[in-house]
Amino acid sequence: MFSRKLTYAAAVLAAVALGGIPAMAATAGGSKQAGAAKAKTQAKSKTKTGPRGPAGKNGKNGKNGKNGTNGKDGSTGAAGANGAAGANGAAGTVGPAGASFARTLVVSPTSGGSAVANGTLLVNAVASISGEGAGNPWLVWVEPGSYDLGTAELTLPSYVDLQGSGQDMTTITGEGVSAVRADSNTEIRELSVSDSDASGGATAITTYGGLRDVSASATVGAGASSGTAIAVFAQGATMPLVDVTATATTSAANTLAYAADSSVAVAIDGGSYDASASQASTTAVGLYAQAGGNVSDATLAASGSGSAYQVDVAGGEVDVIASRLSGGGELDVASGATLRIGGSLIPGAITNSGTVKCPGDWLPDWTTAATDCT
Repeated sequence: MFSRKLTYAAAVLAAVALGGIPAMAATAGGSKQAGAAKAKTQAKSKTKTGPRGPAGKNGKNGKNGKNGTNGKDGSTGAAGANGAAGANGAAGTVGPAGASFARTLVVSPTSGGSAVANGTLLVNAVASISGEGAGNPWLVWVEPGSYDLGTAELTLPSYVDLQGSGQDMTTITGEGVSAVRADSNTEIRELSVSDSDASGGATAITTYGGLRDVSASATVGAGASSGTAIAVFAQGATMPLVDVTATATTSAANTLAYAADSSVAVAIDGGSYDASASQASTTAVGLYAQAGGNVSDATLAASGSGSAYQVDVAGGEVDVIASRLSGGGELDVASGATLRIGGSLIPGAITNSGTVKCPGDWLPDWTTAATDCT
């Protein structure tokens, strides 16, 4: 009996200590109400909220996110149609009068006219010049076109130059004894002149002055019984003949063809001089020098069925330097005249009674010529 009471008391104490088992009816000295009051007090003390603690520190700000990439630009749309043209603005003020030529006569082809009409216009224009002289020189400037002189001769007075627009752009033709004649102190340049005669002689250019960048041709037809075709006839104390292309041709018996005929000591610089004659009784001469002269950097040629001479020296002294003498012809030097050739290609044949010297020149086979040009 005593041990059972001890065991029961121990169980009651354990239940009180855990606080979760309701107090049972008191045993010795306790009451059932007192145990319930004690359990209620313990429950209140266990659920009561304590005082609020101090505020915690603010947390760190988060990092900014990365910026997104830009989107691509859209493609450009098609251009819109042009708007209507606006109204014309008011006319501007008239500018000052342009300067006029004082000593230049410009010759233009006739509007819709023929080459013959152009030729007549050119002859009349040159004839209208007056007061020309050393202190009052003139220039006749001929525009591109064809100018047919017929049998008339275009004559340039002293101190009047004739200039075309290029050998292939300005062409002057004649069908008489002479096409163009130029007096002293003149120069003809940048044009072409041709003269042909079926029944007699023909001379493209007769000059007492100079020529530059000119093409000249003369032709004697098969119907002529006599006469001479002369591309360039130098008759005065000329200025140089520079870059001239001269061609003389004859197909009539007993006639002559001279690419260049000079009665003075002519100076030839560049260009080519070519003569041909197709009949056995004819003579063709590249340069017919009556009073000497000098030639540099040019081509002298002669060919035909009759006599042909690249150079025919009738008088004086002629020097030919750095040039080419070609064709089937040879050299002819009159008694008392002298021909000196240097640094040139020569034909290797001579007919002469004068003096011919060719030191160090070349024959057509590129062998060195003898001193006498053979």
